[in-house]
Amino acid sequence: VGVDYFFLTKGGVHTRQELEFSMTPGGETGLEAAMSRGDLVKYLLVRCFQHKAVFAHLVPQKGLYEKHIACYFVLQDVEWFGHTRVIMKSDNEPAIQALVVRVIELATIECKDFAQLTTEQSVAYDSQSNGGTEVGIRLARGLLRTIKLCLEARIGTYIPVDHAVMPWMVEHVCLLLNVFVRGEG
Repeated sequence: VGVDYFFLTKGGVHTRQELEFSMTPGGETGLEAAMSRGDLVKYLLVRCFQHKAVFAHLVPQKGLYEKHIACYFVLQDVEWFGHTRVIMKSDNEPAIQALVVRVIELATIECKDFAQLTTEQSVAYDSQSNGGTEVGIRLARGLLRTIKLCLEARIGTYIPVDHAVMPWMVEHVCLLLNVFVRGEG
């Protein structure tokens, strides 16, 4: 099971480096300022490599949040997959690693039905080693863009990324990817 964060921005698809340089100087504070203005929102994506199922959720911030909202999203998704042996794969970003460690702790505390729940990090400085999760992000973003543009054309107005319908729309896109996409079988 792969876990990673992705952003939705007001002005199209951007890399993290582009966002840091195009916003205010100061790195993370520039990203936080963009979030407070509504130019940027964070989502957490969970993808099962075996079944190719994808889930995405709006999260208030990266890493551990005081109420562990993101952790419970991941636990709920992993339980939905129905596996008893799970390897959670993430990149080497400290925020996502802390989240994965906390998910494993919560699973053991709450006595979830896992025979094995371990973690695996990607190879350092190798974006391709977490490629399955990145493919899930690309699929979700692509279908989201299509559905968002279609809805905007029908209602005749622009929908900002921080609008209340967007978290539902992202989860709906994942449902469509899980239910209507045919794979090998």
